[in-house]
Amino acid sequence: MIQKDYFMKIAEMLSAVIARMVLKKDLKKFDEAENELEEASMSIAGMDMKLIKLFSAEDLIKLVKTSDLFAGKCIASAELLYEYGKLKEETGILAESADSYLKSFRLFIEAVLSKDLPDNAPYIKKIEELLLKINPETFSGEMYLQLLDYFALTNRFSKFEDTAFEFMNYIEENDTDLDLEKAFLKITNFYNKLKSLPEEELLKGNLSKTEVEESLEEILIFKNKKL
Repeated sequence: MIQKDYFMKIAEMLSAVIARMVLKKDLKKFDEAENELEEASMSIAGMDMKLIKLFSAEDLIKLVKTSDLFAGKCIASAELLYEYGKLKEETGILAESADSYLKSFRLFIEAVLSKDLPDNAPYIKKIEELLLKINPETFSGEMYLQLLDYFALTNRFSKFEDTAFEFMNYIEENDTDLDLEKAFLKITNFYNKLKSLPEEELLKGNLSKTEVEESLEEILIFKNKKL
């Protein structure tokens, strides 16, 4: 109940802030639009906007995990970063926009994966929108693992498969301190779950039994080579 009330409070405050920002942007007062976000950040997310912009996604996630309102704090910070990214995109400051979108994306996914949201749908919509904006070359190993969890949760079987192979390409080309044994256990466990599903269920996620079996075989070969 507390979490639900908190989400309602966030939504109301964000709507008011966004309305004021739109007015400022229409008048080309972009600095004032940014000030609206900065002034609202403490009441919406409980953090100064300057800190939210400064911290990495991992640091923000660690920070909000200390709160009893983890999912809500994730959403609050994600929404602020999303609006900041939009503002910077509109003013042509693309590096800051890309960084904000990436952190917003990570926080939205973290909130959805927590399973504490009253309704995933609006945040999944934001995640899908941000996926189109983010350059995959900026993905870290941790982000690939987070995406795997997200696609597994949302039954996007073919997307899970694509991401699993992209993750393998990533670790082939980059040094990483990730626990690869744990990462491959996550992947192979999900594939074993897919193997147990009927063909019609797999096809809903754009995979066939043959594809699942062939992909799992490739993944196991790669895993044995790496570990």
